[in-house]
Amino acid sequence: MASFEMKSRSEDTQEIENNNQNQREPEVELEQSLKHALQQHFRNPFAASCSGCKVGRPSETPVKLAVLAIKLLFVIVTLAHFGNQRASFAKYIDRNNLALKRLLLLDWTNLFETMPYPPATGQYALYSIDELMAHLNHTVHKVTTLPMTSVGSLFVSSDEDHPVNICVEYYDTGIYNRTTKDIQFDQTRRKVCHDIGINDTDNYNLNPTIPELMRGEAGALVRLIHLQVEFAVDSIHVDMEKPDISPRCFHIQGKILFDNSDINGQMPVRLESDVLEMVCTLNGAVTSRSDVSAFVLCSFSILFTSLSLVFCLCSVVKSVSLCCKTRKYIKTKFDTPLSLSEQLEIINARELVTMVGDAIMLTGLILYIVLNSRVMSSSSFLYDLCGVLLGSSFILICFGALHFLSFNKGFHILFDVMENSLLPVFRFLVCAAILFIAFALCGWMVMGPYHIKFTSIFSTFRCLFGLIAGDEIYVTLAAIEDEFSFPWWFCAVFVTLYITIFTIVALNILIAIFTASYDSIKNKTKRDRVKSNLIRFIDE
Repeated sequence: MASFEMKSRSEDTQEIENNNQNQREPEVELEQSLKHALQQHFRNPFAASCSGCKVGRPSETPVKLAVLAIKLLFVIVTLAHFGNQRASFAKYIDRNNLALKRLLLLDWTNLFETMPYPPATGQYALYSIDELMAHLNHTVHKVTTLPMTSVGSLFVSSDEDHPVNICVEYYDTGIYNRTTKDIQFDQTRRKVCHDIGINDTDNYNLNPTIPELMRGEAGALVRLIHLQVEFAVDSIHVDMEKPDISPRCFHIQGKILFDNSDINGQMPVRLESDVLEMVCTLNGAVTSRSDVSAFVLCSFSILFTSLSLVFCLCSVVKSVSLCCKTRKYIKTKFDTPLSLSEQLEIINARELVTMVGDAIMLTGLILYIVLNSRVMSSSSFLYDLCGVLLGSSFILICFGALHFLSFNKGFHILFDVMENSLLPVFRFLVCAAILFIAFALCGWMVMGPYHIKFTSIFSTFRCLFGLIAGDEIYVTLAAIEDEFSFPWWFCAVFVTLYITIFTIVALNILIAIFTASYDSIKNKTKRDRVKSNLIRFIDE
């Protein structure tokens, strides 16, 4: 009887152990499959590029890497094609703008068309009422005769009888009493505009006239603020070096501004033009650029960029799903949540960067096709926008592509150094930015009236950035002509102290940050440094 009870008890124990084992088997299988998925997820990028959008065992062909290489090839050629076309367009617009200045501005010379540093000529400006009226009459006359005087194809696009619009802005009242030293002043602004015909008189039917607003008779103050001459011309660009490209039509909205807002005795004059490419017809039909190469390049670039975007989207979806499963399992097994940094290790930020770059690239390529097909009027702003989209997206794509180099040990250490130095470098840049702004404000306030490089806060920023790279240190020190004056001594001390702090001290501190990070990483692997629940779980 006793032996029977012992046998029965033994069978019950065996049954319980079998049940426990049966319950543990799914957990073990789940743990092993999750570990395997994480190990596959953290393998080197070259092996990861073989999976594409496949679920399960990866193939032997690096699909994502091949798509990335082909995409980069077509995108680089497309960007080079766009850059060449954009440079040709910008060159034509710049030459057209210079032609208008030479034709419409009195006494304009070649000296104003260069950008020497320091400038060899003064500002293009007027100093007398006679000069102002002479320039205004010259401008109005030249606009009406552009088709007969220009060597380019320029045509007045507005009303031929009234091709020019003149706008005068002035304030209401200003009288100075020289005896009592009293000023009667009413700063209410008024603006009068008139369309000017070919045969209009010199006063152009303005009331008050321009001389009345400028002359100081009987104590009257100069009341003219702005004088603006507006005109519109059409320009036809025929490129005979490329006969397969049809003529291009541009609408130029021009404006010549006589700026007297400071009322300091000098009236600067500048010409501004807004260029819009128009849709015009050729022999009765809508013209086409016939630039098949640009369309073909954009088409292939769009195809492979779309494939890359799909692959990245698949990778992000799989990494998010894996992150959710891992977070749930570790929470159950270790009773501790998966930290945010550990979750970001699973969700690949490089895939998100590449996705953003691909999306922006597609937008830029589509805009390039639209601009190249002449289906609508396009402005210089749209070309600039297209260039910004294509250029910035290519930078993001290249940042994402750098990750494929990390399977090499040397490159992997480099990426680890940059990642480990990110926070110290950010703190360093914050401190450097505070000091940089302090130096910029100090230099602008003290040397602004005496130094050509410190005349505005933006020119001061540019000057100080250039000094960090060692740009024109001697010119910066020698730009103040009055030697041994207080501004001259302050400039010498200021520039010397700035170069000492930023070029010698700050840059060496930045180098030391990367050197220290490299020394701490050189003989260690990432898993030796990061002792997180995620890494311990994978290594079990």
